Amino acid sequence: MKGKLCGLCGKADGEFRQEFQAPSGRQIKNAVSFAHSWVIPGESCRDASECRVKHESVELQKPVRLHGQDMKCYSTEAVLQCFAECSPVRTTPVTVAFHCIPIGELFY
Repeated sequence: MKGKLCGLCGKADGEFRQEFQAPSGRQIKNAVSFAHSWVIPGESCRDASECRVKHESVELQKPVRLHGQDMKCYSTEAVLQCFAECSPVRTTPVTVAFHCIPIGELFY
């Protein structure tokens, strides 16, 4: 099984520098964000069989100004979010990278 595993158990290949690999294949830098990447989201707020969250890219909520331009910044990885009709029981800070574009430019 060496080197043929994935998920929360890592790859079991004896290498420890790249153990936090998300389902997308991206390397995650911290344990909390890594664990969150493997959560199976539910379909709705009332879905008791799965977690009541979804993976979603988020917009940074604080203003950013780079090189004299106002920017909008979006997470480069999906993070766990409550469904719109749900309220969180608790929150956990995670570390995620953001990509910023000047306000007014199209983002795809």
